[in-house]
This record gives sequence, structure tokens and C-alpha cells, in this order.
Amino acid sequence: MGWLDNSTNNIILDAVLTDYGRQALAKNDGTFRISKFSLGDDEIDYGIITKYGRTVGREKIEKNTPVFEAFTNQNLGLKYRMISLPRPILYMPRVELTSPSTSITLSTSATGTSSTYQKVTITQMPQGGETTIDPDLLETNFDIYIPDSFLSIDNVSSIGSPDVNKIALYTLSTVRGTGNPTLDIPLRVKPIPASMFDVYGRTGSGSTSRTIINTSIKVVGKSSGAVLDIPVIITRTA
Repeated sequence: MGWLDNSTNNIILDAVLTDYGRQALAKNDGTFRISKFSLGDDEIDYGIITKYGRTVGREKIEKNTPVFEAFTNQNLGLKYRMISLPRPILYMPRVELTSPSTSITLSTSATGTSSTYQKVTITQMPQGGETTIDPDLLETNFDIYIPDSFLSIDNVSSIGSPDVNKIALYTLSTVRGTGNPTLDIPLRVKPIPASMFDVYGRTGSGSTSRTIINTSIKVVGKSSGAVLDIPVIITRTA
């Protein structure tokens, strides 16, 4: 849902069901229940606070920020989810890709019969000069959003079926020990036939055929709401 223009001193709330919600409602079997909700601040540029200060910056945000209309695509709404904390904090923790250090590269055969696997490691880290993470923001679970047409998580089942955009949701638990929470994602590229490279791929260097697919996975912390988009490069081998 979204707040619309209230310049006339009228508060207007635009609320719609997402595509997933409409599917659930269309079952008409009594299972559709709205039991919770989340708020987001996707539109807000907090750099305005840094530039103008808290008082003037807040006024500029309130008066000048355009507000999104409600989205029916659940993958576009609430990219930056707001959370409630029992005490104020100065800096939110971040999530980093720690292994590999850059984008992930996987391969699949031209016949679509074999594919490669790679363990991807992410770590929750403090930032802004902080040395520890607030206990209420320590991650114990991450949601992993993966393009189901190309990738899967090895030996882990997705939660429900992929959505209308063929994005599958997985939930994995972190390992902490005595350090910051870490998560290993056993990522596997699916066998992808050449015909799919013709549709979704691009040409590689010195090649006239489409042998490379660029995609990504999204990692979202359940406690902090921190988001990390990880690029994935899929190559077709001979």
C-alpha cells in the first residue's frame, strides 16, 4: 500500500492486494487471512538529513518526497522494510559478500545436462565505527530470493512455489559462534538448455552466440532488514 498526496489536508491510503495475495484470495476456501503488516521507507533519501541537518532535512523530506503508489508485484514493494527496536541506534549493520569477494560465476553445459556448484558466504558486519552489532539486530535467519529458472540452493527446498516472476524464496539459518553471524549458501546453477541462452543470454567476448546470462540473488536479513544483491554470471560451456 502507499500514501497518496495529502496536500489538501486529506489523508489518503491506497491499499491493494499483491499478485500473491490475489491468488490466495481467489482460492475462496477460507484460508486467506491478513495477520500482520510491514511498513517501508523506500522513497526516503536520508542523505538530505546529512546535507541539511535533522530539523531542516526532515521538513524537506516531508514536503518534497514523492510517494510511490501501491505495487501489486510483491517483489517490488517494501525493498527497505522498517523495523521496531526497543532503543535508538546510530548505525544499522550491513551484510557483506565475503566469499567470493566479487560476483559469482557458474557454468552449465551446452546440452543442459550438467551444471556447477559454489558455496557463497555472507557475513553480517557492524558499520559506522561500531565494533559490535546490537543484540536485537543479530541475524539468525536470512531470506534468499533466487531466480528459479536458473538457480537453486543445493539440498534445500524453497518455501512454497515460485511467484509469478519465477522467483523462489528460501530461508537459511546463520552460524555465529563467537564472531559475527555468517551464512553459507550452497548455490547451484540448473542445467540450462541452449534455447534459454538464446532468450535470456548475451554474447561473450569474441563470440557471436549467446553464452552468458547475467542475473542476481537477493539476501534479506529477517532481524535487521538489511538487503544484499549478489550478481551471478552463468556461462554456457561446450
